[in-house]
Amino acid sequence: MTKKNCSTDDDCDLELKCNTETNTCTCPKPYFWRDDIHACFGCAPGWLELETKKCLLFAISDNPGVTWYQAETTCKALIAQPMMINNIDEFKALQRHINYLLNGDNALTATLYFYQGAWVKINTSKY
Repeated sequence: MTKKNCSTDDDCDLELKCNTETNTCTCPKPYFWRDDIHACFGCAPGWLELETKKCLLFAISDNPGVTWYQAETTCKALIAQPMMINNIDEFKALQRHINYLLNGDNALTATLYFYQGAWVKINTSKY
């Protein structure tokens, strides 16, 4: 998104609001801008927002040892896809979030999420 200067909300397009601290048009909280759809976007209830503007859901399977195909099928049923790490910033954001979960008030719950393992795809294509 091209940063547009503003002084009031009327200066902004679509659902954007004027951020009076930066005098630029931005998405209202808790939404964030997605270039691929050219709109403000927010994570569904129960999903977590990473700093890299991705939504994340830790889905637990009834079966241990889920294959990639099973993980992908589960994601598609949720109108999603397995998380893909595109750069080091996305990796660090995921790592920070997992560390937060494992060291927080619900560490036991988080441990159960990761007991079965987790599928994350690494994007190895060149830009």
